[in-house]
Amino acid sequence: MLRYDNVTVAYGNGAPALSDFSLEVFKGEIVALVGESGCGKTTAIRAVMGLLPGGGRIVGGDISFEGQSLLEMSLTEWRALRGGPISMIFQDSGSMLNPIRSIGSQFVEYIRAHEPGSKKGAWERGRTMLERMGLPHSETIMKSYPFQLSGGMRQRVGIAMGMVFRPRILLADEPTSALDVTTQSQIVRQMMALRDEYDTAIVLVTHNLGMAAYMADRIFVMIDGKVVDAGDREHILRHSDAPYTRELLEAVPSMRGRRYV
Repeated sequence: MLRYDNVTVAYGNGAPALSDFSLEVFKGEIVALVGESGCGKTTAIRAVMGLLPGGGRIVGGDISFEGQSLLEMSLTEWRALRGGPISMIFQDSGSMLNPIRSIGSQFVEYIRAHEPGSKKGAWERGRTMLERMGLPHSETIMKSYPFQLSGGMRQRVGIAMGMVFRPRILLADEPTSALDVTTQSQIVRQMMALRDEYDTAIVLVTHNLGMAAYMADRIFVMIDGKVVDAGDREHILRHSDAPYTRELLEAVPSMRGRRYV
C-alpha cells in the first residue's frame, strides 16, 4: 500500500534528517518506528502527508501509495488524499483543535470539507465515531469546547476525526505520549480495535518500545535518520544483536528482575 524507496529528507543546508529510508506497509499491518527524539521517525510520516515543517524537503527517493507517486501529485490530489485514504493523528491532538469553537462544529466542518452532505448527517456521523472511541455522552461532547475535556478525551476526539473516513493508512505520531498510563492503555486498545474493524494499516511513531512491542507486527529501530534494526517483535525483543536495540531494551523499567516489554 505505502512504499518508501530510499527516501532522503533535508532541512535547509543541514545534514539529512532522514537518509535512504525504505519501508513498505501492507494492508491491515501495524508498523512501529522507534527511536529517541530527533532520529527522523516523525519526519518519515510527515513526508507522506507533505507536511514537513521549516522548509523540509524530499531530496532523494520516492514515496508511493497504491502504486502512485505522492511526489507527483497535484494540490487537488493532495487535498483528496489527506484525511481520506491517508489520515494522521498528532502527538497532542487537543492542541490542533480550535479552543473557541465547539467539538461538534469542528467535526462537522471537517467531515463536510471531505464529503458533501448535510450538517445534520455530518453531526450524527461525528457523534457515532466518538462513541466508537469509547466516549460516553457523545452528544454532550459534540456541544463541548476543547478546554472542557480532559487530555485523554481530546486525544480520542483527534483519533475519531482521523478514523471517520475509514482511512487505508493511519499515521500516528506519538498518539499517547502526553497521557497517563491508564488512558494510554485504553487508547492503544481502541486503536487496535479500529484496525481490526476497518482493516486500516497503522504507522506508529513512538519512543516507547513497550508500546511498539504490544501493538506492532513489525518494528523499525532508528537513529540519526537511519534504520539500524528491523524485524517482527520476536526478533527485536529476543534475537536482535543490534547494540542500539539492546540499549533501548535495557532502558525499559523492570520490577523484581522482570522487564515489562
